Amino acid sequence: MAEPAPFEILEHTADVGLRARGRTMAEAFEHAADGMGAILGLAPSDAPPAEVRVSLRADDRAALLVEWLEELLFLAEARGVCVTRTEVREIDDTALEASAWVVPRADPGAPVAVKAATYHRLAVEPGPGGWIATVFFDV
Repeated sequence: MAEPAPFEILEHTADVGLRARGRTMAEAFEHAADGMGAILGLAPSDAPPAEVRVSLRADDRAALLVEWLEELLFLAEARGVCVTRTEVREIDDTALEASAWVVPRADPGAPVAVKAATYHRLAVEPGPGGWIATVFFDV
């Protein structure tokens, strides 16, 4: 039996959704970051990646997912970068320690199509074979 894709894009009338899977909650968060990157569709430059450390706290694991994706979205918008890879080193239901590797965008003027991660149908829960993280974005 084939392993499910690490993330899938979910269609919605006004927004776009994402369902990410992972063997661990950390891996599901990393795949959610990859999925958001696919939705953004920004082209990275050929510059060497720079590591950005991320330390976050939230009230629960679902809110932590929103905080994580909002932090990565902020990097993309404020610094004009693409997140090429993430590594969640430590995670529990209310805290996350991670690194994101970023490179300048090939077209720094390119718009970022995602406005925000939302709480609409937000979930981070154990599922078959690991964890499933579901989030919808305001676009």
